[in-house]
Amino acid sequence: ARGTASDRGPSSSTLHGTSGRRKPSEILAAARQPAGSLPQHQVHLHKEATTPRILSFQNLSHFSHHVDSVVSVDEPLFRPTPAEIRFSGFESLQSFDATLCLRNQDNVARRVKILPPDSSFFQVLPGKGRKSTGNSDNKVAPGMEVSYIIRFTPDAQVEDYSYDLVVVTERERFVVPIRATGGHALLELPDSIDFGSAAVKFETVKTILVRNVGDKPTKFLLRVPPPFSSVVQDGYLEVGETMQVDVTFRPDKAESYERDMLVIYGDGVEASVSLSGMAENVHVTFSVSQLNMIDTFIALSTQKTIIIHNHSEVPVDFSWRAFPTIEEEIGQKLKLQVQLKQEEGEEAQALEQIHSLGGDSEDDDEVLSDTSDEDLGRSSIRNVDVATGALQRRYRNIAKAILEDPMFFYDEIFAVEPLSGRIWAKSKAAVTFTFTPKAALNYQCLAYCSVVGQADRLPLLLKGQGIGPKAAFSYDELDVGDIFVESVHQYEVNLINQGDIDVNFRLVVNNSPFGSKFKFEPSEGRLEVGGQCTIVVELCPDLLGEFQETFYWELVGSTSTIPLNFRGHSVSPTFHFDLDRISFGVISYGFLNSKTLTLTNTSEVPMRFALRIPGDGRFAQREFDVIPSKGTLLPNCSQKVQVDFISVNVKSYDLCLVVDLDGVGQELASIPIQARCAVPQVTFEPQEILEYGNIFIRYPSHQTLVLNNTSALPAKFQILPQEESTRALADFEPDQAFGSVPPASSHVITFTLTSQKIGPLQIPITVRILGHSQPRTITLVANSIGPIVNVDPAVVDWGNAKCLESVTRHVKITNNSVINASVKCILKTKNSLWTVSPKALELQPHETSSLALTLTIDEVVKLTDLLHVVVHESNDVAVTVRAKGIGTPVTCQENLDVIDFGTQYTTQTISREFVIENRGRQPRKIQWILESDDPNKKKDRSKTPDNTPEKLNVFSVSPDTIILDGKSAFKFVFNAMSPKTGELSEVLLCQETVGNERKANTVFRSELRGNFVTPLLSLSSTTVSFRYLWERDTPIHPLDDQLILTNISPLDVRFFIKVQPPFYVNIDTYFLRPEEKVEIRVEFDPAFKVDRVCGTVKQKLTIIYQDHPQKDSVTLVGEVVFPNLALNTTKLDFGSVLNETTKQLSITMSNPNPLPVNFQWSFVEEQEVNDAEMARLMEVGSASSPTSQMLAAGSRGGSANNTATSGFFQPRQSGMSPAMSLQSEALSQAVTQAMNMESGAMAGVSGNFAATKTGKEKPQVDINQIFDILPI
Repeated sequence: ARGTASDRGPSSSTLHGTSGRRKPSEILAAARQPAGSLPQHQVHLHKEATTPRILSFQNLSHFSHHVDSVVSVDEPLFRPTPAEIRFSGFESLQSFDATLCLRNQDNVARRVKILPPDSSFFQVLPGKGRKSTGNSDNKVAPGMEVSYIIRFTPDAQVEDYSYDLVVVTERERFVVPIRATGGHALLELPDSIDFGSAAVKFETVKTILVRNVGDKPTKFLLRVPPPFSSVVQDGYLEVGETMQVDVTFRPDKAESYERDMLVIYGDGVEASVSLSGMAENVHVTFSVSQLNMIDTFIALSTQKTIIIHNHSEVPVDFSWRAFPTIEEEIGQKLKLQVQLKQEEGEEAQALEQIHSLGGDSEDDDEVLSDTSDEDLGRSSIRNVDVATGALQRRYRNIAKAILEDPMFFYDEIFAVEPLSGRIWAKSKAAVTFTFTPKAALNYQCLAYCSVVGQADRLPLLLKGQGIGPKAAFSYDELDVGDIFVESVHQYEVNLINQGDIDVNFRLVVNNSPFGSKFKFEPSEGRLEVGGQCTIVVELCPDLLGEFQETFYWELVGSTSTIPLNFRGHSVSPTFHFDLDRISFGVISYGFLNSKTLTLTNTSEVPMRFALRIPGDGRFAQREFDVIPSKGTLLPNCSQKVQVDFISVNVKSYDLCLVVDLDGVGQELASIPIQARCAVPQVTFEPQEILEYGNIFIRYPSHQTLVLNNTSALPAKFQILPQEESTRALADFEPDQAFGSVPPASSHVITFTLTSQKIGPLQIPITVRILGHSQPRTITLVANSIGPIVNVDPAVVDWGNAKCLESVTRHVKITNNSVINASVKCILKTKNSLWTVSPKALELQPHETSSLALTLTIDEVVKLTDLLHVVVHESNDVAVTVRAKGIGTPVTCQENLDVIDFGTQYTTQTISREFVIENRGRQPRKIQWILESDDPNKKKDRSKTPDNTPEKLNVFSVSPDTIILDGKSAFKFVFNAMSPKTGELSEVLLCQETVGNERKANTVFRSELRGNFVTPLLSLSSTTVSFRYLWERDTPIHPLDDQLILTNISPLDVRFFIKVQPPFYVNIDTYFLRPEEKVEIRVEFDPAFKVDRVCGTVKQKLTIIYQDHPQKDSVTLVGEVVFPNLALNTTKLDFGSVLNETTKQLSITMSNPNPLPVNFQWSFVEEQEVNDAEMARLMEVGSASSPTSQMLAAGSRGGSANNTATSGFFQPRQSGMSPAMSLQSEALSQAVTQAMNMESGAMAGVSGNFAATKTGKEKPQVDINQIFDILPI
């Protein structure tokens, strides 16, 4: 929220004032008034009608239904009062309030709110009489206003604060600026500066002291008007800091100056300091006011010196200038800048043209010859970018040099030294001027001396006279006498230098008729002082007559010329012909006639002649030709001349042959020419019509026309070109378009006629006999026809044609003409069932070809069509074709006579798919039935017994009935499934019915056959037996045996093997091809007998076939032999026995197994065996042996403390093979050993154990004290 004065705009505090600029002392006096005279705190409310700054616009329809407003979009809906809030003269850590009112300028109620400031120095509170509503907006009636309190809490007294308060209306967001100004900065400096009297253009410096006596640091700006200036334009002063400022006074005119220097500092404080001074011219003079230089030869120099006196008390600087005022110097620089811009634009345009033309140009050097220099060479021209950059740099440097040019005095004739300098007070300086003339002229020039201290520049007039070179010829005039025209003559003359400087001479061109025939060598040159030059003059006149020519020679640097005169007489050469006239007599029109004569040169100089016949035509209209028409004859030589004459006009000729001599004259001699032209008479045979008869189009035909010449002169004829309008009908060409007919003879012309269109033709021929005014017209008459094509036969009948079978017939077509025939074959019916090949052909003259017509009928109907043989540019020929369809259009791409399913398993469904197409146009009902069920077939019911079992259908078609639309196809599925074996076959009929037909037609007769078998496996054995004999200290391990299965069925077999524990197989699923074998390992795990009781288990190994109900089995037998004893009874009942008495009972013990048995008897206390264990033991005993076997210990080392365990087998986990069940086997052995130790030698286990468990408490007596067993 803090800001500088530049952020807040203009200040309006009482301290700074509001009207005009004041002196620095007045501002200090106002600031140093007593504290009571100024209020402690001021709030400045700027109420001027300024439009608030709008930040952004909102969619009015989102906040109000009144989308139209009378307030312009350039103004907000609410006018803030004041437009800007200012605080000044505040104290830190105090609160200051200002009121802000927002008035609704619209004609409807509008909402408005002020966004809370994000500054800790400013706060927005509700206005007087309004409750705090947080940040919610207020709806204000039209014309009403809402007020807010703006609270300002500064934390520093001398700081400035600035914040833009955002007001949100329904249409826009605008800002109300808040500005707070702390302490003030005050600068102490003088109110006025007086420079007194000063010399014009002389710098006078005054130094002032500026000190900050205010409360805070400040920046200041100095605005010094000319002719006053200051090096210091701005600065910065801390509180109490001081700075020296130099103010310079440099006047340009001698007058009084008063200006105000503006000092701006602090919060826009402006102080005015008065500046004054008086400018005067100093007394400076020249020793002369006009400088006359000594007369000087051109290219030489002379010098003179003048004195400049400084009579003033101050040193002055002087410089010699070319312009009287500085304004003219600036104008000249501007002109040079404009000219420079034009030249730069022209060169840039030239570079662009070179670039657009591509590559180097032969005129590159010429285009930039005026402006190119060493920095811009040929290589830069080729590279446009480099050249453009170099061009811009060069002109930029030139423009900079022009701006920095002091515009000192410069002249090609006068020079001054020195151009500038300083003259001290009461002193003088010498200036030297040099005069170097370049021509013999009077020179004068003004030089202006710019002196510091003088407002105007002092002029000095410079004058001088240049002296040129002096030279003369050895003679002034030469008479050459009589000379032949075109002859060459040479003369000599000397040019002598009579002056004191070198002479540069040159000839002034003389363009007179005879003056241009003179040549001077040399025509220009240089003569040293006292030297001379010989000039050779060559004359070759080409004109006749007298001449007198004066030639002037210029001396460079001199205003006068030197004359040289020549005079004489040019005469022509002489010649003659050997004939005095040329006579051609009577000639025929248009024929060549020639005459020869001789021209002789009798003069002593060569003669260039030209021969012509005046009155003859020009260019193509010329009738005479002179050979040669021009040439050169050497002295006393002759030339043969031939005159050719071709008359093109019937008249008499009276002309002459004239001779012109080149460079001498025209028609210097002439010879008469006489002749008469006549035209012969010619007749034609035939006279008007040349008949051709019938002609073939575009084929040339010939006829002759005879021309008879009955006169004594030869005649020329011409066949005029054919009229363009008739070329579209026919073209004719004569064998001779031009020719001649000898006198009293005939000439034959052959015309070739080629027609372009069909029909009668009449073509006019124009024959012109040269000399006759009217040509003769002969008409060519002919009838143009096209090729003649014949077709045989005109009717082609196919008869009965089977559906869908292609039948081809041929038609012979012949071209009976001498031109090619283009033939196209088109069938009248669209999508006709007939096809023709080829459809288009080109027949050579008298060629015969064959057309192949192929019919593929798709319905059982009669068909007729018309074949149009279209002959280009001739008559068409029609051929009638007809046929009758038989059979059926229903077809199948595959053969359905026999559908063999091959060998298949019974009870399995086998499918075959066939696509049947109806290529006809009518829908057909397709039905599949058994041949035995065919209603069209007569059945012998008498031979069929009533008790015949129902026949099982093995084969079927799906679907069996369908409506097949025309031009469509359907996929039928043939199925075969038999529950019994054997080779079976059935015959199915595919019948069609069209429309309302009642009788069905058989389309296909298909025999379906198949050999059905059951899966067969040959087993190497039907029974697999295992026997395990227990061995001491040997762990129980599985037993295995091999079973070989062979596929003896004709098909592949996939089967599954199922077996129950304790039997296992290494394969549970397998696939066998015919005659393949597989070896299966069958395992038996004897550890399943965890009770150690001998036993035998019998199970089935079941073979299940995939997708077939048949099952095969193999008997599995497993026997486990343990060392067991057999007792003849499992219960000993002693009945009632008196105390202290003895009673004996005997039992019989036997060993039915091949293993020896060591046994030991022991008693089991009844409290050690619970009911569940006894029940399990009883079950084991009853299930193990029908003879109630009991377990016996394998050794005598058993302990009576071991407990009994179950004898049930725990099946191994699914998927666990016997070879991988070591853990289970070890567990089984541990259980068996524990059982042997605890229950070995158990005797008399019977139901008494259960009976001992009564409700009465039994006496605690050791059972060994009651019973005794012998032998133990």
